[in-house]
Amino acid sequence: MQTGLWGVLTVKQWLLVLFIMLNPLSLKAAEARDSDYFFTLDPNKVHASPTFSLAAPSGLTPFQKVAFVGIGGSKNMPGRSVSVDGAMSTGFGFALSEENKIGVLVGLDMGSINPSDGGAFDRGDLGLAIGKYFDKYNAGISLGVKSITLWHAAAGRNTPSVYLAATKIAMLGEYRTIMNIGFGNNAFRTLYDTASKSERSKRASMFGSVAIYPLPQLSVVADYTAGIASIGLGIVPVAAWPVSLSLGLYDVTKEIKDHDKAAFIASLGYSYSF
Repeated sequence: MQTGLWGVLTVKQWLLVLFIMLNPLSLKAAEARDSDYFFTLDPNKVHASPTFSLAAPSGLTPFQKVAFVGIGGSKNMPGRSVSVDGAMSTGFGFALSEENKIGVLVGLDMGSINPSDGGAFDRGDLGLAIGKYFDKYNAGISLGVKSITLWHAAAGRNTPSVYLAATKIAMLGEYRTIMNIGFGNNAFRTLYDTASKSERSKRASMFGSVAIYPLPQLSVVADYTAGIASIGLGIVPVAAWPVSLSLGLYDVTKEIKDHDKAAFIASLGYSYSF
């Protein structure tokens, strides 16, 4: 017969305890009149979704009006002239057909944030995607393009990358799971691919990610994009706020030449639906 606390608590209850211990804002739930404000076990009361991808594009596009802004940072990222750097993104989504759940996503990525790396916001790249959500299958598909250079510094103009992505939402036992898969050219080709620039545009590589949600405000993510494996967490610190935090390790298998340790990546995002 099991005794002690371990024998009493389930895995989900242990994760709940750990989440509250690591998230000081959740401790306020005990003092709030509505405890669901800070932390909830009802996914319908969470105003942001913890991430299900660290690098792979999503097959889900908004089919209602939404605006978003995010800021991210990295440490020990290969190919960067500085150890610590960051970037910012902003954009919006809207429905082409709410009835058929067809939507468009427009985003602008700006970097670098570190002024010592050639100047703050010395690059701006546009991304576009159009997608459809299928209620019957609880899945979505999108066609998009990223890295359409609007402005750039000495690093030069990026080559646009086209992708097709599909996302499926399912249950793995009692846990919600989101699986993402697709393929794309250029930036989605493996980083160690020696093909010429024209060949990288003509051929595509696969990408994918999977996330498991042990709690409505927490996701555990594995990602494989451009031949690079990453792992991380998605966290919604306060259930009633449309704010999400992502933490991850990039290139955990050290596939990139001379990259002796995984890079740390993090991002903070805010979205507003109207």
